[in-house]
Amino acid sequence: MSGHYVSLDLPWYETRILNCSFCGKMVAVQYWRVDSFPMEKFCEPSCADVKRGLQSQLGNSKDKARKRKAT
Repeated sequence: MSGHYVSLDLPWYETRILNCSFCGKMVAVQYWRVDSFPMEKFCEPSCADVKRGLQSQLGNSKDKARKRKAT
């Protein structure tokens, strides 16, 4: 999956915590951003890959369920 790291530009006194959108791990300095999930912030590329894989499996299972229901 293509993406890039984005640095967090927060002052040292900032108390908000940013967590990975997939696994929940705390993100301190930079996060991984991908175009397919523009609103999500991932701790590393592997979290984005797993989410994409799960979504494609979910999409495939929904398509199969629709086909079964139509017949």
